[in-house]
Amino acid sequence: FWTDKDSTEALIGVSQLLDKKTVLTADFTFGHDEGYLNDPYRGVFFTGWTGINNEVTMPVIRPDHRNKEVLQIGLTHFFESANASLEGAYRIYHDGYDITAHTLALNWHQHLGKHLLIEPLVRFYEQSEASFYTPLGVPGYFPGDGITRPANYSADYRLSHFWSLTYGLQASVIIKEKFYLDLGYHRYEMRGLDDVTSPLLYPKANIFTIGLRVWF
Repeated sequence: FWTDKDSTEALIGVSQLLDKKTVLTADFTFGHDEGYLNDPYRGVFFTGWTGINNEVTMPVIRPDHRNKEVLQIGLTHFFESANASLEGAYRIYHDGYDITAHTLALNWHQHLGKHLLIEPLVRFYEQSEASFYTPLGVPGYFPGDGITRPANYSADYRLSHFWSLTYGLQASVIIKEKFYLDLGYHRYEMRGLDDVTSPLLYPKANIFTIGLRVWF
């Protein structure tokens, strides 16, 4: 069956020149999601009832609405002697799932001549777990077992308490004005912090990218 999902976001931001080489940016985003917010491809174990050892997999049930608040502050400074700039950013996120997340990022933009731009970066992210995260399953599948089933539940590891780290390098070749070739490699690592969720669920990945950018 079909179910609607509506998402609305509003953003307000400001950029302030601190001097001719330094820019401070700040923006705040408010978002609201409503409708079908479940993941149809994930399930939750419901453990058995009195006298019977059994488990039943049921679809996850997330709340049907979520508010999101995001504040991000960035500072970029150009180092004339190196012909490069350093960009730092901090982001704090909170939503109706009771998830609070912090992100720190550093990005170095290094010009090498007129036709090459090198950009190493590192990004650290940590979040708390959702209020309805149930990595060990949900007790009480049948009404007669005397256990009240929670209104919302999910064992999706992406709702757990974890940190992730991204680092890598991107190179942009300026073939001609308004025509760029991008090549990149990034390493992504994630690790759980709740001592309950299986470490095997958290992915690690080597990410290679290639692309073209054209401005008209």
